[in-house]
Amino acid sequence: MIIEARGWRRVGTILATAALVWTTSLLPAAADSHVVAPGETLSGIAAAYGVPLDVLAAQNHIVNVNLIFAGESLTVPGQAPPAGPPTADIYVVQSGDSLSSIAAAEGTTVQQLLAANADIVDANTIYIGESLVIPGATGTPASVETAYEPESSGDVPTLLTEYAEEYGLDPILVEALAWQES
Repeated sequence: MIIEARGWRRVGTILATAALVWTTSLLPAAADSHVVAPGETLSGIAAAYGVPLDVLAAQNHIVNVNLIFAGESLTVPGQAPPAGPPTADIYVVQSGDSLSSIAAAEGTTVQQLLAANADIVDANTIYIGESLVIPGATGTPASVETAYEPESSGDVPTLLTEYAEEYGLDPILVEALAWQES
């Protein structure tokens, strides 16, 4: 039993040493690093340094470009730090926000927000603390009523189908949910 415990202790020591060597090999050089601030996104950092998003992600072994942490140090390949703050308007997502509410408040549309923030994969999923680039305002706030008007006569199943297709949802699922909720 004592021999077996010593073997596991050695394995643990070897694994801890390997982990330490691996993590220290990933530490960036001081001149080419960026410490992630709260609310920053990887795409925003890449844009600020003029580096393609996929290159920055690969350099830092990031698999999910939507998941970085404040305080994390990123290696920026061969780039100098940006001269100053970004010139675009930035909005930090708050609790209860949605793309449509942000678009309405900022005088733009959901489609323009999606175009300006290419890292958003699902228009229905944004994260608290995420920084969004706000494109030039249109002057009039967008609203659900002006964003999409169905072409149907007004019967409920047709409206449900048209809205479901407009927003990329399964019409059968939307109709089933409407039936269940009514």
